[in-house]
Amino acid sequence: MIEIKNLHKRFDGETVLNGVNLTISDGDTLVIIGKSGCGKTVLLKHLIGLLKPDEGEIRIDGIDITKVRRKKLYEMRKKFGMLFQSGALFDSMTVGENIGLPLREHTRLSDEDIRRVVEEKLRLVGLEQIENLRPAELSGGMKKRVALARALVMEPLYILFDEPTTGVDPVLADKINDLIIEIQKKLKTTSITVTHDIASAFKIGNTFAMLADGKIIFKGTEKELKENRDPRVKEFLKSSGTFRRRFRRINKGKV
Repeated sequence: MIEIKNLHKRFDGETVLNGVNLTISDGDTLVIIGKSGCGKTVLLKHLIGLLKPDEGEIRIDGIDITKVRRKKLYEMRKKFGMLFQSGALFDSMTVGENIGLPLREHTRLSDEDIRRVVEEKLRLVGLEQIENLRPAELSGGMKKRVALARALVMEPLYILFDEPTTGVDPVLADKINDLIIEIQKKLKTTSITVTHDIASAFKIGNTFAMLADGKIIFKGTEKELKENRDPRVKEFLKSSGTFRRRFRRINKGKV
């Protein structure tokens, strides 16, 4: 279980998180939605200790990671896999080296064992025999898949997805969503996705939380989200729906 209690974060005097409270249970497929720039990624980075809050608690399986020492924090991070928005692959490394890096850093597996794990994770994301390629030789979709394979390589209990469909076309975005769903079914992990893409959110999530004005203003099911009367929720859903309809008209040559 992940428990976030009264989380506050400011940058240069500007408040980004203003008392976030959120509980994420084991096995949840939670999607955090909200406008661009509302602090979704900031919240995600707090969960793995990349950012330290000004106030509040973040309890991972009962341990408040805001108060542990660095060594303990590094141990806690092994429970997480994260797919960064950009993929964050190292251009100077091959695909195999990128995926195997966490294993080399945190385990004593032999080179042969690491190679087998890398091949296994590549198959899991629908890629094979590309270990010797470099990120510059991959398409955008392949880079996302490689980054996901790396996120899975340590067998994490929690998987974090930061805007997984940003920067790709709608067809590829749908394939990435299908892959996320497939991974969730196969591995039975707890997943937390942040996105402003409501279509993707509804496809991959079973629980939704909305971040606005630095706080979680809603948490519930898709049905409860659509029926919510908070004007901020209604505005977000309406604007997201308008964008999707306009995009479909563009694709059909009607605009």
